[in-house]
Amino acid sequence: MGNSIKINVTGRNVNNFIRRLVRSKIDIIRVIPISYKEVDIIVDYNELEHIYKIKSIYDIEIIEYYGKLKVLK
Repeated sequence: MGNSIKINVTGRNVNNFIRRLVRSKIDIIRVIPISYKEVDIIVDYNELEHIYKIKSIYDIEIIEYYGKLKVLK
């Protein structure tokens, strides 16, 4: 999985946020739906800064690190 992270996204309609990620050409490794307002997404760590720029009304929390980042953190 390389250097990737699992983030939790919470907001009114997370499907809109996922569409925004796709339009911004951010590679999504995996989407784990929790509810209509909450989803876990696994993305490449290098995309994190760009995700924070487009997040707007959504709350983002880093849940887990994968790869070398897991060892370093």
